Amino acid sequence: MQKLLKIKDVAEILGRSPVTVRVDVSRRPETLPPRIVMPGSNRVVWDAKDVADWLAKQKRSDEVTA
Repeated sequence: MQKLLKIKDVAEILGRSPVTVRVDVSRRPETLPPRIVMPGSNRVVWDAKDVADWLAKQKRSDEVTA
């Protein structure tokens, strides 16, 4: 079973405040890992594996351009 992360969890992982992540979900979704929108709900969650993969990809792209 996949582990789902809430806004608070993703904020902690990314070193951002939960408010910033919440705003980014609406205004700048490209600055966040791919998310899951729960059907019939406004709740937004992330798959822990997707977040880890996204972070690894961000790190590699920084190393290539540096």
